[in-house]
Amino acid sequence: MSNPFQQHRSALFAERESIDAALHYVHEIIGTLTGADKAAALTAMMVLVNTAAKVWPEADAPVQPEAQASELSLVRADLDARLAALADRVAVLEVTPVTPEDLAKAVEAWADESLDGYIESWADTYLDDRMESWASDNLDLDDRVETWMENNLDIENEVRSQLRNASINIEF
Repeated sequence: MSNPFQQHRSALFAERESIDAALHYVHEIIGTLTGADKAAALTAMMVLVNTAAKVWPEADAPVQPEAQASELSLVRADLDARLAALADRVAVLEVTPVTPEDLAKAVEAWADESLDGYIESWADTYLDDRMESWASDNLDLDDRVETWMENNLDIENEVRSQLRNASINIEF
């Protein structure tokens, strides 16, 4: 029986040395997902594995101790590198404790960089137009000043009233 996967190969993607190595890689990738995405990816992978196990002819694969040893050493090297990186991250966390003041400063810096820029951009883009529109809709100053003057500064009647009450004294 020929390899049923051969027709689906793509040079766009990498390959691994063994099915175990490929499955290990798939588990690493799926491990970065969460929730429904993780469940869907794991389900799809296991459907493929189960189907391949069913249709692939049974054959005893020759055990190659050298290949297993080299693969194991690669896995160990990868784990050692990951543990070293994790140890470095833990050391940084242990050396620099985060205080509430540090957190407040970080939030304030983020706000200064992000929110202030956003507000300035919004103001530059929209605020002037909105202020002009509001002023033209709500601030008809000519009519308001004229109405106020008519209601509060009745000068003509005041002048007449003063003239009526005025007295003239003429001395010779």
